[in-house]
Amino acid sequence: MTVKSKVAILIFGFSFILSCNFTVKALDQFSTDYEITYDINDAGETTVKQKVFITNQIEDVIATKYSLSINNMAIYEEKAYEENENINLKKELTQDTITLTALFEKYTVGKDKTKEFIIEYKTRDLAYRSGKIWSINIPRAQIPDSAKKYTVTLKIPQTFGNKLFISPQPTSKPESNTYVFLGNDLKNMGITAAFGEYQIINFKIKYEIENPWWINAIYDVALPPDITGVQQISFGGLEPAPTKIYLDSDGNTIARYKLKRKEKLAINLTGTAKISARQIDVSRGGNIDDVSKQILSSYTKSTKYWESNDELIQKLAKELYAKDQNVSQNAQKIYNYLVSNFSYDKEIVNSTSKERQGALLALKNKQNLACMEFTDSFIAISRAMDIPSREINGYAFSSNEKSQPLSINLNQGDFLHSWAEFYDPSFGWVQIDPTWGNTSGIDYFTKLDTNHFALVIRGKSSLLPLPAGAYRTTNDKKLLDIGFDQENIDSRTFTERLTIKKRPNFNLFRILLNQNKYLVVNTGSVAVGNINDKFYLAPHQSKEVYLSKKIRRLSYKTFDGTNAFVQIQE
Repeated sequence: MTVKSKVAILIFGFSFILSCNFTVKALDQFSTDYEITYDINDAGETTVKQKVFITNQIEDVIATKYSLSINNMAIYEEKAYEENENINLKKELTQDTITLTALFEKYTVGKDKTKEFIIEYKTRDLAYRSGKIWSINIPRAQIPDSAKKYTVTLKIPQTFGNKLFISPQPTSKPESNTYVFLGNDLKNMGITAAFGEYQIINFKIKYEIENPWWINAIYDVALPPDITGVQQISFGGLEPAPTKIYLDSDGNTIARYKLKRKEKLAINLTGTAKISARQIDVSRGGNIDDVSKQILSSYTKSTKYWESNDELIQKLAKELYAKDQNVSQNAQKIYNYLVSNFSYDKEIVNSTSKERQGALLALKNKQNLACMEFTDSFIAISRAMDIPSREINGYAFSSNEKSQPLSINLNQGDFLHSWAEFYDPSFGWVQIDPTWGNTSGIDYFTKLDTNHFALVIRGKSSLLPLPAGAYRTTNDKKLLDIGFDQENIDSRTFTERLTIKKRPNFNLFRILLNQNKYLVVNTGSVAVGNINDKFYLAPHQSKEVYLSKKIRRLSYKTFDGTNAFVQIQE
């Protein structure tokens, strides 16, 4: 009797779908182990090797073929082999899915016998350079129940530079830029990483404002803000010059203009942004009790679109809240709830407008939502938990609009994005993106990539200030021109530069207080805050101050939050 008459020939089907799911047939007949390697070269080309071990669980079955499906990714140089012998590999394309099927000519017979083989291909869709940052995005895969062992190895070339972040955390300490992940690390989560120093973004923004009244009026416009340790703005030019530049209570940089009656004004802003990245360790978060009363009072209120006092939202917040966990851990529970239960409307990009629903309607419907609804819902639930939270509205660079969608259409191609941030006393303000977490399966909670450029912060109000691109008197032109900078930036571009010089003092009261008069000038192109713990200076602004004659230097805060000093010039 031949071997074929002793065994039942069984077609073994396996699906590895990078963008959505991972399924196995005949789980009772086979167990599987996987060793997957992503080896990226200096040019960003990735060689993917999927080593598969199929073990027979019973006596009378064999695997005759293996199918690997890949969604939304271009691949080339595909091959399959075992023991240095090629395996016939069939390639099929259906819409956005490529299916590779290995047809076995050598069968593995017998219980507990294992067939070992490799499918290999190359792609340029997993690693890409944006400006000065290399980003790696390996979409999520649902690990099959049949998998006893599932290991992913990511190899990064040294030329990519320093690691900015990687998520999830590797299983072991990396060696030579090689990172290893086990199945438990990748439960419904893709791998994302960034390498380099920081991102440089150039921008040209036009603000169109109009005074429709018959009297003079004051109008404020929000310029891209500085965010400590995350985003620093270097202003190239702002024309015409405003009457005043100041910080609002949310930390926005506001330029004030006085318009005559019936006057229209076009304001042109040019500049450069430096975007840095950080990654938090959720287990090291702080306690609610350590949050200042001022921040709690300002950023836990119920308001339009953030209906944190509503009964439904209060009930959900209580269900999600864990008393024994810290602020970041509870915030992550909200994030995970939205990522798992909300559904993004993929047709938004084709619509000219979409009405903002707010948190309450979004939580009732959970379907066909935009980025605003993900953000509003996170803020409302967080505030119901007494976790301070607010909104970031800005520009995001998307390499794949299906997994990283942009929802806010401001006409003529000005697409913006909305994400959230919460306050943890151990970390300060932490930016997160539940929308992209939902659509990509990548961790946008413990870190945010360097492709998010904040245009405005909203915390005291859910409506104001307006972001750049929303100030317009016409709908027939594009107002935002934002792109990565590929050139080397002079380090002085983002260096704080202050001078302080003594001035004649004719104020008798100040003289009696033993104070001198000084002129503080910001001679650089970046704003400087917390000068002497009291005031803020935009680029090229100056301010007269009175200081004790004993003071020989003035303190201020740098971009990374450290203290610096400038000597007083007599």
